Amino acid sequence: MQDYFWLVTCIPCHHCVDTGSTVSSAAKIDKELRTTLGKASAAYGKLHQRLRNNRHASIRVKFRVYRAVVLSNLLYKAESWTIHRTQVRKLVLFVNRQLKVMRTLKWYDKITNEETHRPSNMPCVVDILNERNPRWLGHVHRVDNDRRLRKLLYSNAESRVKKSGRHRLRFEDVAKWIMKWRDINT
Repeated sequence: MQDYFWLVTCIPCHHCVDTGSTVSSAAKIDKELRTTLGKASAAYGKLHQRLRNNRHASIRVKFRVYRAVVLSNLLYKAESWTIHRTQVRKLVLFVNRQLKVMRTLKWYDKITNEETHRPSNMPCVVDILNERNPRWLGHVHRVDNDRRLRKLLYSNAESRVKKSGRHRLRFEDVAKWIMKWRDINT
């Protein structure tokens, strides 16, 4: 029998909030992403009020402050997410919209997203996520074998009847894809 003394049985629910993370029973991060986008939007609102009309702050300083305040709020705990294309699109859209507002660009300026990122010298959100995910996985891999996090990551869920159709994307699948994309051999 496997040693699962550290797992706590809880009342079945759709969403649980634990240490600031919203955990779904279906292993989806939609609610967590909405919460994170809300927090990052609030941080951007406060930042925008202070810096937009400040003529003494250069655009370079504004981008640095944006990266330190807003992006850190937006991508907090993102290294452990199992993220899908639709969620990546939401993150990219959020960042691009804010960068265009900071540069006072309008839709009729016809500036591409790459041109929006160029003066900020900021990598794309996808690149940041693809960098953080293997870093966190390496950290978990290096911890002791008896730590809860490592046991949880390397454990298998109970076998249930497989539903028809494509299987759900797991953290393991995302990690393998990123490691293959970055040419990291295991």
